[in-house]
Amino acid sequence: RFAQAVADERVRVRSTLELMSHVGRTCEARGIPYLFPKAFQDYPDFGDDVDLLVLRRSTRVDTAIVAGLPTVPVARDLGERFAGTATYRIRGCSSPLDVQHGRLGIVGEHDEFPRVLVQHARPIVVDGIAFAEPPPEDQLVLQGLQRVPGRLRIALSDVVFTISTLRRPTLDWDYVIVTARRYGALPGLGCYLGYVDQIHRDVFARPLLSDTVARALTLEGWGRIAFRDGGYRFPIVRANGRLYWGQLRHRIASGDWGGAGRLFLIPLVAGARAGRRLTGGTPPPAPRGAGPRRAAVGEGRTIHRSPRAPMNTDRILVLDGRTIEALACVRSLGRAGYWVAVGGKRRWPLASWSRYCHASYHYPEETLDGFASLRRWAQQHNVRVVLPLTEATTQLCNAERGEWEALGITLGCAPDAVLSRAFDKAETLRRAAACGVQIPPTRFPTSLAECREAAEALGYPCVVKPRFTSAWNGHGFLPDLGPTYAKDVAELEAAVRSRRQGEYWPIIQAFVPGKGKGVFTVCDHGRPIAWFAHERLRDVRPSGSGSSLRRSVALDPRLQTRAERLLAQMEWHGPAMVEFRDEGTGAPWLMEVNGRFWGSLQLSVAAGRDFPRIWTEILTGKPPDPPASYREGVILRWLWGDVKRLLYILAGRPAGYPGTYPTVAQGLRELFGRQPPGTKLEVWDPQDPWPAVGEWAEGAREVFIKALRSR
Repeated sequence: RFAQAVADERVRVRSTLELMSHVGRTCEARGIPYLFPKAFQDYPDFGDDVDLLVLRRSTRVDTAIVAGLPTVPVARDLGERFAGTATYRIRGCSSPLDVQHGRLGIVGEHDEFPRVLVQHARPIVVDGIAFAEPPPEDQLVLQGLQRVPGRLRIALSDVVFTISTLRRPTLDWDYVIVTARRYGALPGLGCYLGYVDQIHRDVFARPLLSDTVARALTLEGWGRIAFRDGGYRFPIVRANGRLYWGQLRHRIASGDWGGAGRLFLIPLVAGARAGRRLTGGTPPPAPRGAGPRRAAVGEGRTIHRSPRAPMNTDRILVLDGRTIEALACVRSLGRAGYWVAVGGKRRWPLASWSRYCHASYHYPEETLDGFASLRRWAQQHNVRVVLPLTEATTQLCNAERGEWEALGITLGCAPDAVLSRAFDKAETLRRAAACGVQIPPTRFPTSLAECREAAEALGYPCVVKPRFTSAWNGHGFLPDLGPTYAKDVAELEAAVRSRRQGEYWPIIQAFVPGKGKGVFTVCDHGRPIAWFAHERLRDVRPSGSGSSLRRSVALDPRLQTRAERLLAQMEWHGPAMVEFRDEGTGAPWLMEVNGRFWGSLQLSVAAGRDFPRIWTEILTGKPPDPPASYREGVILRWLWGDVKRLLYILAGRPAGYPGTYPTVAQGLRELFGRQPPGTKLEVWDPQDPWPAVGEWAEGAREVFIKALRSR
């Protein structure tokens, strides 16, 4: 057995060297800067895998690196996704290849030192093959950066390598100390070398480091280390906590906000990994193909999964994958047996985390060129229906509607002539008034003078609304700052100037009290197919917006009758949310018509009104099933929406807002207190858990970036 084990290890070492040689030659031929940072520390032991560092951030470079190799991508966990690490198994080689793209660390928090490693690489010949490795000084700094934080133990082989390195008389300690301090690795290096020094003292009864070096490092206070279960164990909480906060302080003090933002993600990653170990779970399935696993700019990724329902022959592409309505569509259509793909501006949009997402496409910008590439990708994947879920993507699809339809692809939106009846708020209100649906006192000015006259006539405070959520001028989108309130002429003029969209002046409305109520439907050329209603229990923005807590309720005939009359007058085709403000005493006021799927879409699906499936059946020519009654009293809570609500409360009442506004204490009770009986979380689904993780990861990143931009 021993002889066979030795023979097997020789085969493994030889196959690993051949893999590294092939990758090295490929990188050099293609001009790709690369390095195997730790491969030869313990040679001839290569460990369990091969780490390859390349400086290019995009995973597209992997296609060139592994060209000619029979590769199979390996599933990544949450930390590897953030770090941009891709792992490949190569047939015939037992050592997986880990490709690190310009970043090191648990979540890729170290993005400067990798360039130093590559620049300082020196030649080395191993078994007759030329390679490059970092000098020992840089390898020590690397230990300080990434060896202890987040790790559960220190390997014996690392201890042996470190002791042999420290005994070199030519080791440049000045460089090690200065470089470690510059890149925030000095505490980690002191911690690591403190443990190694303990081991050396226990074995040889003398210190490993000189007094001069020991004074420059913090070797004490990290706790005792002990050999157990094949490795050296140390006080994890004490060491990792101290190192984590030390690195975070260093990043903030040096103004490295990107690195600090990534450090904030480490507790999330640690929790996800601990949960997976406890539950025996696995990370989300990785794409199965020879190419990169994360959708890069202008790239798609395909995820092969075993269908969990009889597969429908139609393939659906859901756009705006970052939104919660996209997630609702993906889950609904996936459970109905459709093959579903996701498109979005982010590399890992929320809906792409779902088990029902089979492929995704990343378009970095919402432009005609970007959507032309998206169209080619959709054609290659035999997509039949595209569902745009925002005004922006709907208009981009419609801008070249003929090109989509020429490929046999159906767009899940009405033509522009119909869409403008909802997207242009002025036209919506005019049509509502024409068919007897009451609207708030409103003016449609065409100059600043008319805006002043309108506000004087309606009275202050008044509401200033942009005409379009996304105003397309044929080349791009004009900015939309949303509605605001003006309590005097100065605020009015400032609001009008900031909310004028080219030739389109904002709408001026009187503020009307009441509770926001909506009715929801999908229309087939002006004919509503099914209805749904809910009430908002909490809005994300306390001054008015989508809701974070909502409950399904019975249809109010007063709202349904008015909505049906208006949608027939508009000859509406597609999903629609008709929003009113209602005091419950007089006639309800129409606020707007959202001519697309809405943020609370999952509530209607959970209550039994599956609008994504109904709309898709209309688009594909299938007669929808007769609508059954839906369940009333279903309550869903969008937890991340409640977090955002608290942030809005902390920011204070918007200037000019005349309504009541919650206190900070109330916001804290809403977020952390008891919820109405029967409340369920909207994004969390035990059968599809990963979107809940993805939402918090992306949400934390978004909040942090906004906080930095506001500085």
